[in-house]
Amino acid sequence: MTQAFVRTGVLLLAFAGPGVMAGCGASPSLIPNPTYQAWDCFEPGSSATFQYTRKTGQVQKELRITQRLLEKSADRVLLERTILESGGAATQPAVVTRKSEPVRIDPRDNPRTRPDAVVKELCEEGVRVKERTFACRVIDVEVHAVFGEPLPATEDLHLRTWVHPEVPGGTVKMLLERHSASHDLVLSGQLIEFQATGRPKP
Repeated sequence: MTQAFVRTGVLLLAFAGPGVMAGCGASPSLIPNPTYQAWDCFEPGSSATFQYTRKTGQVQKELRITQRLLEKSADRVLLERTILESGGAATQPAVVTRKSEPVRIDPRDNPRTRPDAVVKELCEEGVRVKERTFACRVIDVEVHAVFGEPLPATEDLHLRTWVHPEVPGGTVKMLLERHSASHDLVLSGQLIEFQATGRPKP
C-alpha cells in the first residue's frame, strides 16, 4: 500500500461528521470541532465501515475503511482508521492510523468550517444500508483555497455528505472532489456497516 492510502485516511477524518459552520471573517477564535461533535455522542468501541472508490487521474482504487472510536474525554476523541485495498492480495497488510481530534479548532483547520466556505443544506434524501433506509440531511460545501495534500496548491474543493445522527461519525454517504492545476481526486463512498455504542444526544 502507498502513502496515497494514508493520505486518504487523513482526508476522511478531516471531512467526517455532520456539523458544518460557514463562519464569518478570518478570526482565529476557536470553534466547536465538527469531527469531535460527530463522535462525542457515542462510546468507545463504536465504529463505521465504508466502501470507497478513489480516483486520481486515470487510476481507480476500491477501498474499505473503518473508523473506530478508541477513547473520548471532555477535550478530545481518539479515532483509529483501518484502510484496506479491496480486491488486493490477501497478504497485503492494512494501513492503520490514529488521530486525536480536540473539542475546539481554528475554523481554518477544516475545509467545512473555513470562513470562505460556501455551505448549503439540500433536500433530505434516503440512503439504504442493508435492510434500512436512513433519512439523511444532505450538506454541500465548496471551497476555493490553498490546501496541503497531496502537495500545497490552490484547489477547488467540493464535498457533499449525507448524514444521520444514529451513525457513529455521522456520515452515511459522501462525495469529495478536489481539483487543481496539478492533480484531480474524486473520492466517493457509502456506509456498509456500523456499530453504535451509547445513544445519540437529542
